[in-house]
Amino acid sequence: MFTKFYIAPFLKKHSFNGCCSFLLSAAVCLTLQTCTRTASDESMSITTVNVADSVVDNDGIKIVVDNTFAYPHSFSDRQLDTIKMQQLLCKTILGADMRHRGIHKMLREITTNEIDNYRPASRQKNKNAAISGRYEIRRSAKPLFYKAGILCFQATETTALNAKTIRQSNEYFNFSLAQMQVILLSDLFEPDNMEEISDLLKAKLLAANDCSSSKQLVQKGFFNLSTLRPSENFELTATGIRFHYAPCEIACFSVGAVSINLETASIVPYLKKSHITKILTEELWTSYQSISTT
Repeated sequence: MFTKFYIAPFLKKHSFNGCCSFLLSAAVCLTLQTCTRTASDESMSITTVNVADSVVDNDGIKIVVDNTFAYPHSFSDRQLDTIKMQQLLCKTILGADMRHRGIHKMLREITTNEIDNYRPASRQKNKNAAISGRYEIRRSAKPLFYKAGILCFQATETTALNAKTIRQSNEYFNFSLAQMQVILLSDLFEPDNMEEISDLLKAKLLAANDCSSSKQLVQKGFFNLSTLRPSENFELTATGIRFHYAPCEIACFSVGAVSINLETASIVPYLKKSHITKILTEELWTSYQSISTT
């Protein structure tokens, strides 16, 4: 489910399963660690599950997979269907069907399967891993906020091939728990208004980089502004919407990941009239409550 620059199975565009299988020698070292903790705020209780697994392959390379998933365990609003919500989260973020396994058992299966099926996908990966003697994938997913039935999640993947080759990606998921659905751009904006949203993004990008023209942005490593469009990788925030772009998506790799904030006042004229946007404009964006899982 993480895409673009990412290698991320934690997200909606990928699965957790590896591509190939490989045989382990009799001298394989295998460890499995799990941890669960629960934290609460006024609106919900959050349970954090961590499953870490490692193995040393035939070439002496230590492969580490570490998955952490923080999810709402219960809500102060007893009308919300917690089981359906957890099933939606697992399917959307983890790319797995919870069924009757429970999240803890499911995360263990995902982690163990990835270790069992692991093989570096390219010769370069093999080379980097062989030099460092280690290959690590660490993923985490956690709620950023919950308000009036709107839940926002952040999923992060960090891949380390050696001390210098570390890649990180983030993807964001927004849910309407009243409808038990993922909130997409098409749920927020009319198709005819997307050009106006693009213009707002261009203006914000110019201002954030002290530029007055597209040419100046290009000189700083950005691509032509004519190609800039609203990203489906967006985050509902206290003050509006933050759009996230991966490295090489709207700028050169050296620029890195780019985020653009659009404030509530600027986007309200272009919002659809719906249950979701009503909650956003009348409740979420007027009374925001952040959530900490650390």
